[in-house]
Amino acid sequence: MIKDAIVKFYTSVTIKNSKGNTHYREEKVENPLRLVIAKNKSRPEKEFWIIPNAIGSV
Repeated sequence: MIKDAIVKFYTSVTIKNSKGNTHYREEKVENPLRLVIAKNKSRPEKEFWIIPNAIGSV
């Protein structure tokens, strides 16, 4: 394992103004997520970025 961290993500929300134009606004995702970065021993040049379903202790 290379890294095990708690991260916060942003998502975009579609908004239409009074003229009908579409805009996008960033909103922070309320719940933090766990990010695990790992490498395969047989292919060390390849990284795997994993976001598991639940947050455990970091």
